[in-house]
Amino acid sequence: MSHFGITPAFTVLLLAANSVSVQQKRPATQLPSSVPDPIPLEIKGDHIGESFEDFKTHYPKAECNDESREVRVCSQKADISLANHHVTPCPQSPPKSGVEIFLMNVCMYEGLIAGFHKNSLNPLSYTFRTLDETEDLARTCAAFQAKYGSPDLKSDTECSWYWKNRGGEIEQELSIKVWKQRLPYIEQSGEVEFKQVSFLEVVLRNTRPSKDI
Repeated sequence: MSHFGITPAFTVLLLAANSVSVQQKRPATQLPSSVPDPIPLEIKGDHIGESFEDFKTHYPKAECNDESREVRVCSQKADISLANHHVTPCPQSPPKSGVEIFLMNVCMYEGLIAGFHKNSLNPLSYTFRTLDETEDLARTCAAFQAKYGSPDLKSDTECSWYWKNRGGEIEQELSIKVWKQRLPYIEQSGEVEFKQVSFLEVVLRNTRPSKDI
């Protein structure tokens, strides 16, 4: 975890999104010209290919850092919500107790992270701590299902939607997943215990970065 708040999972996403295409999960089926284009995938109005300038109008408080000449990453920890999820309020720095240290570590994983390659948004993720991963996953999937219909992939830990071009190739993916992370908790005795924390993550990414968006 860097001081900028980029999780290892997001780093993998950023590298994958801007290097090689993911394998097609379903065979391509070309749409006839009479069939309208599918609804583009988005999260709260932000979409793949959006410019950095447009993104900053939505999130002016986001802190951004240039990783290279072509790659920029933005992060925001406070005032982030999605589908009735809210980030954990972060303690004042420096933390003064074992509980505050634990909550500070939770905060490092939460929030919004957006990657930009050549000023084009890809990927975008929202992460929240969840105390009931089954209920929260179901509720969040239902919120997106109301807009995009039944997910293309659904399991006990994930639901995903794919956006296909007119040639039937998967170009974008919106996924909602739950995952766990062991975080240190300092007891009053000074002993360190590791607690397993569950997170819910919503990710929008381009799966065919070799093509122009």
